[in-house]
Amino acid sequence: MKVIGISTGDPTGIGPEVTAKALRYHNLLPDIAIVVYGKFITSNNGHQPIKIHDISQVRHGACLYHLEIDNPELSLGNPSAESGKVAIAILDKIVEDVKNKHLDALVTAPVSKKHIRDTGYDFIGHTEFLQTKLAADNVAMTFWSDDLKVGLLTTHLPLHQLEKVLTPEYCQAKLKLIYSEVNKLMKDPKIALLAKNPHAGEHGAFGETDEMFKKLLVELSQENIHIAGPFPADTFFSYNRQEYDFIISSYHDQGLIPFKMLAGGKGVNVTLGLPVYRASAEHGTAFDIAQDNKADFSSMQSAIYWVEDKLSQHHKLSKEYGEFSNFYDNYMAHVNYDQWTAKINVWIDQYAKDKPKRIFEIACGTGEITRRLVGDEREVMGGDISEIMLHLAEKKCPEITLHRHNMLDPLPVENLDLAVCVFDSINYLLEEKLVLNLFQNVYTALNPKGLFIFDISTIFNSEENLDGFINYEEYANYKVLHTSDWDPDNETQKSYLDIFKKNKTIYQNFSETHYQKIYSVRQIRALLEDSGLEILAIYNGTDNLNLINYYPEDLDERFSRIYFIVNK
Repeated sequence: MKVIGISTGDPTGIGPEVTAKALRYHNLLPDIAIVVYGKFITSNNGHQPIKIHDISQVRHGACLYHLEIDNPELSLGNPSAESGKVAIAILDKIVEDVKNKHLDALVTAPVSKKHIRDTGYDFIGHTEFLQTKLAADNVAMTFWSDDLKVGLLTTHLPLHQLEKVLTPEYCQAKLKLIYSEVNKLMKDPKIALLAKNPHAGEHGAFGETDEMFKKLLVELSQENIHIAGPFPADTFFSYNRQEYDFIISSYHDQGLIPFKMLAGGKGVNVTLGLPVYRASAEHGTAFDIAQDNKADFSSMQSAIYWVEDKLSQHHKLSKEYGEFSNFYDNYMAHVNYDQWTAKINVWIDQYAKDKPKRIFEIACGTGEITRRLVGDEREVMGGDISEIMLHLAEKKCPEITLHRHNMLDPLPVENLDLAVCVFDSINYLLEEKLVLNLFQNVYTALNPKGLFIFDISTIFNSEENLDGFINYEEYANYKVLHTSDWDPDNETQKSYLDIFKKNKTIYQNFSETHYQKIYSVRQIRALLEDSGLEILAIYNGTDNLNLINYYPEDLDERFSRIYFIVNK
């Protein structure tokens, strides 16, 4: 088992908030335990942390632990030397656990250099602090995103000091380190170096640093260290960027201005050269919004993903439905959720033995149905595999309790009076045995005579409405091309989404393919029988005629959607 330590940073900034949000619905991996050091903002939703007082109490993977280091008298948005003391105490504790080999990776939330320095501590930044405390000979500050990966030759230095710092000896050591570490993390990367001066120095007209770079890169190539450059920075990102996997900039802003524009808030700060992996959110403490509960946690989430990817054989980026999750509400804007909920409530009145008090929606998405089921004496809960969708659902309706839930796992709640699974979510289970698995899990979670209401998309829908489907729409920040094809040989519906998302002045393209298995009514009936669930009614959604005695093949060929009402 590997252990990741996460420091929540300055307790009066957004660090505790972005850490809690990034972990609330996180896919906890079986071979990794996560320990949060510092202040942690808890919620009724998602994972509940296990309180510990020492790292030795960490026992199991797929668990979230909390080691509290805080001053309860401090308030969000009001930094001081006292909050600086807490921030440095968190770092001291996490470094102690690294030294004692209890941690395999670090993820750090932002701190205030000023308020740590106000305590009398000589603190320049996380990178320099960790290098000193962990006795690393040399380190490099790097930044990683899907679109761009950048390393810095120098970090937090005034520009007028660059000439003094960028000596041949310094640059050789830093370039060797970056080349070695990046080659451990990427396969055969093509690496480029940006020049320090305009036009790569114009053969010495603007200083000698870039001439030194040229000689140094030739010498390094003789040691089988291949770094291209130095390239003029003003044209590189327009003309050469796509040819290289990793870019080394001569100083801080030269590389980070384009990086932060292209990363869209999802970049990760990675320190190379430490004895453990270390990643960090790319933003600062944002004291001005710390009380508003509106901080973007994308970068912190990406930092956690990054270290998990290096540590776990089970790691798979938890981006289920990817950018589609953010776009989902636009995509479903045509749906009359009130009408759907009204149908469900009619069926509840018809078939529930008693008024349902405990309700769980499987694959709840962004919570539009879940929140409409909220009512007097109802405890309404929802689950979904998409972290992004769950966060959107939480914003819409704080009263509902939400869980990160894979449809193939046991339901996270028991003693249910009603389970709901709509919008053909069951069609996303691509094998009969997986559908049976879900039905069996629902059976286990239901009370005696508890109801299960779900729907499926049909063969008729695929043949008549979705085969050869093409649709293009533009929104404020999105352009979306949706095409779809029906594969009758494999009974599979394929949907292709090309999403163009506006990020400041450019559009980023995200392509996704979604697969649905189109089951016949006869197949679903057989699987329900095998699970022990009993069919009470079958509807087409258009009228209230119970079609339970109709030939299954007629239903497949006449209706776009079929609803099942079953009980235990």
